[in-house]
Amino acid sequence: MKRLLLYSILVMIGYGGTTEACLGARPLSMGGAFVAVADDIHSCYWNPAGMGNLQGTELTYMQTLNNKAVINYQNWAAGGMKIGNGGIGVSHVKAINPYTYINSGTDTDPYNYYTNDDWMTLSIGGWGTGLFENTAMGVNIRRYSHALERRDNLAMMVSGKTTREGMGYVANATGFDLGFLHKLSDEITLGLLIQDVNKPKCSFGNEFGSMRHARNFRPGIAWMPDKDTIISMDIYYLNIKDVYAHELQSEVRIGAERWLTDKLAIRAGFYGRSFHTIGLGLKSKPAEGSTAPNMLYQIDYGLLESDGDGTHFLSATVKF
Repeated sequence: MKRLLLYSILVMIGYGGTTEACLGARPLSMGGAFVAVADDIHSCYWNPAGMGNLQGTELTYMQTLNNKAVINYQNWAAGGMKIGNGGIGVSHVKAINPYTYINSGTDTDPYNYYTNDDWMTLSIGGWGTGLFENTAMGVNIRRYSHALERRDNLAMMVSGKTTREGMGYVANATGFDLGFLHKLSDEITLGLLIQDVNKPKCSFGNEFGSMRHARNFRPGIAWMPDKDTIISMDIYYLNIKDVYAHELQSEVRIGAERWLTDKLAIRAGFYGRSFHTIGLGLKSKPAEGSTAPNMLYQIDYGLLESDGDGTHFLSATVKF
C-alpha cells in the first residue's frame, strides 16, 4: 500500500514538478547564485564571460545521486583552458524534461511524455584590455538534441515499472547565450547571463508538435570581502512585466561560500522560495617534491532540500 501511495504521488506531480537544478555541486550548494561569481570551469554553463577566470586547464564532472525522476539535470561534464585574457571550453549535459505540448495522463492516453536530452556547448569568453580591462564578455553556442519518450503511469502504479520507452522521434536546435561580467571594485562584481537569446525551436513533426526554449535573463551580483569569502545573489528569469506568472517565474537565489582552511570550504544558499542548499568543498594538491602529477584535485558535495526531501549532487574537478 505504501508503495502504491508513493507512486500515486509521483504520478500526481508528474514531471511538471521537475526542479531546474544547477550544474555543478559547488554552484548548487551556493543556492544557484553563480552568474557573477563565474570564477572556474562552471562558467561553461553559468556565464561564459567567466572563461577568462580559468587559471589553466580545468576538467569537471557532476552526477545527480538520487531523485532523478524529479531533477532534470542528470549529469554534466565540462573542460576548458585559459588562453591569454580569455578561455575556451566544451561541456555536455544529460537531462530529462517534461514535454508539456501533449496533454497526457488522460483517460484515453495513459502516458506522460518526456524529452531525453543531450546538450553540447562551446563556451568562449574573456576580459577586455585598456578601458575595458574590468569587463568580460562571453558566448555559448549550444546544440540541443531532444529524443521523445513516454512512460505508462498505470504500469507505474500497478507494477512499479518506471522506465521510459523511446518513440523514435528526435528534434534538434541551436541556441546562443551571452554573458557579461563587470568588476565595480576588487570586492564587487556584476554579472549577466542571457540564455537562449534566439529562443531556439525544436520540432517533432505535426503529430507531436514542437517546443521553444525561452529567453532567460539572469542578472547577478557577487561580494568578495576577502579571498576566502563569497556572498552572491542572482535573479532567475528576470521578468519585469509579471513576476507572479506561474510559468517562467522570477526567483531570487542567494548563496555564500567560505573557505575555512586551504582545503575545506562550506557553502549554503536559498534556491528560490522553496529550496535550501548546503555543501562542502575539499581540495588537495601534491606536496612539494612529490612524484604525483602537479594538479589540484577538488571534490564538491551539494544538497538541495525542500520540506525534508533532499537531493544530493557530487562533483569532481581537476585543475592543472
